[in-house]
Amino acid sequence: MKNGKESAIISVFTVLLILKLVDVIDWSWWYITLPIWGSVAIGLFFGLIKAFNEANNPKNEIRKMIKEKEKRKKNT
Repeated sequence: MKNGKESAIISVFTVLLILKLVDVIDWSWWYITLPIWGSVAIGLFFGLIKAFNEANNPKNEIRKMIKEKEKRKKNT
């Protein structure tokens, strides 16, 4: 499904770019490139939220403690 989203973003950008170059629309270049940098910004935002949640998840800390105890038992 990721390829479908990427192709849709590229398609929208291409249409806006062509319309801008043939002077059909008189928008700022920021708006023309919005599909590209906007999707990157949204992806980074949600990626950071996911990474933060995984890092602060108490279950992950408990798993780490259990693995450390198992390693200690194997070493002794």
